[in-house]
Amino acid sequence: MRDKLFFDDWKEFTLQKPDEVILNHFENIKNKTTINGTLKYPNLKEVNKVFALFITHNYGSVIYELCNFLRYLSQNNLPFYNIMIMDNNDLLKKIKKINFRNSHEISNKFTLKLESYNFDIAYSRISNLIIIIEFLEEILGLEEILSLDKSINKANSQSDLKAVSNNISKKVYSYLKNLLPTSHLQSFSAAIGNLIIKINKDDNHKIVSEDISDDFIFEFWVSSGSGEKDLLIKTFTLAADLCLTYKKSIELSEKYQVSSKHKDYEEYSANSISNEVLNEFLEQIISNDEHVFSKSFNKLSILNSNKINILKKKELGDIEVFSKYDDLSMKLPLTILRICVFGNMQNKIIENGRRKKIDLPDFFQSYCDDSKYYEQSQIILNIINNNSFLCEILFYKLWSFETPKILNMIRNYLNKDESILFENFLNQKKETLDFDPNLDDFALLKELDKKKENYSPDEYREEILTNLYNEFKIYIKSSEFQSNFNSFLNFLSKTKKNSISFRRSGFDFNKSNKENLETITEIYNALMVIKEFLCNFLETLNQNVNNLKFKFNEDKIIFFEHFKLLYSKEGI
Repeated sequence: MRDKLFFDDWKEFTLQKPDEVILNHFENIKNKTTINGTLKYPNLKEVNKVFALFITHNYGSVIYELCNFLRYLSQNNLPFYNIMIMDNNDLLKKIKKINFRNSHEISNKFTLKLESYNFDIAYSRISNLIIIIEFLEEILGLEEILSLDKSINKANSQSDLKAVSNNISKKVYSYLKNLLPTSHLQSFSAAIGNLIIKINKDDNHKIVSEDISDDFIFEFWVSSGSGEKDLLIKTFTLAADLCLTYKKSIELSEKYQVSSKHKDYEEYSANSISNEVLNEFLEQIISNDEHVFSKSFNKLSILNSNKINILKKKELGDIEVFSKYDDLSMKLPLTILRICVFGNMQNKIIENGRRKKIDLPDFFQSYCDDSKYYEQSQIILNIINNNSFLCEILFYKLWSFETPKILNMIRNYLNKDESILFENFLNQKKETLDFDPNLDDFALLKELDKKKENYSPDEYREEILTNLYNEFKIYIKSSEFQSNFNSFLNFLSKTKKNSISFRRSGFDFNKSNKENLETITEIYNALMVIKEFLCNFLETLNQNVNNLKFKFNEDKIIFFEHFKLLYSKEGI
């Protein structure tokens, strides 16, 4: 685990970490030994420097320099295999001797000469060039290195050397592209980190999650237009994407930080982090970071594509942003609102620009008196209310189909007094059970074996639930307790009427079969997750933004100014 920390202080790798395979190559070269068993490269700074060139996709120029170096050696009858086994100092002496014999002068460099082409190489570069060969062998394999040697021997001009160099660079990129973030992504990552440091006016500032705020994301988007053109980020949504990913990465790093000894490349023990935290971290990595909201949203999207329209296409479009940013939506609700509102406006500007129907002053004027933030919050509120209505319909379906698992949902539709009675009912029934059905499978199976019960754990739980459900239906309809559940019974009566009149494309769940019961339960759970998430979002948004109408009018000014810079004829 030690070397995974190698990248912790690299701003370039905050958005995306390199694959562990890259570090394996690094370790192999660091630990190479000579015939005598000593480290082949005792000066790790040189190895680190060359490694940095490869992991930041800056290897093109040094591979070209290497090709010139190898051609010089070939031209002077110094076999390629000698380079691989010879000590650096011995190789340096040989090259100096050859150079003196050819030029009759003492110099700090040697020169490759091909036709009218000259290329100077400093003696100080030799050790680095040898390490580059080592990395190429690690990345491409020995056969490719031998093929390179043959190609170099045939090179008779600068264009030949460029062709060989380009070919090797392409092969290196082909290998690294799936193991490393692209050069472009590394540049964006560095740009975010550099802006944080600039804002804090401290080169030694330790970047933390809180540095990525609503205001920072907006400033990053605006500042990208005044920096290098290669780093221009036109859409606010993309700028937010990059910053939110950066924030998530920092949060993970902060949460599971165990050591900072990597600066000296020292060993550290995995025991310095608890097994509980370590397992949580590993689970976070392998889960692909898919949040429970994302799973629920994706489930409904798949159903929609299969013509089962639980939520309408527009409603799915309105909440898609939350599936992408999950819990970050609660930390930066204003940014999410800006993506929804101004991201949508920017899409319209871009689309109108493609059709050559853009008139920016008129477009901005159309939003003169609008309060899009408030409207967006109302859209979310309507989806919450709609989800509640749909859940009631689905609940009634399950109730009428006498599904035992509905016991887990009943609490959502009981008032306070009914809830107390319901819990008392369950507790009384649990006392009559031989053992708790909530035990894990292994413990429950042991108990079943002791009693010589011929059940699997799942079968036992299902029978318990079925009995509880049947007894609860009798319980609430009994003359003794019926009046105590008037609210719930009235709810069932009202929902029955709504269910009969309810019409929705693809909503064909009128039969009580296993497939329908499973689908209805999955849909119900997905809608409840989305509803609760959106409720929490609106609550957080209102805590962070006191007046949505005022905030929209304030943001509108600065967003429109930047849109003018990006899309007017005089702009970028």
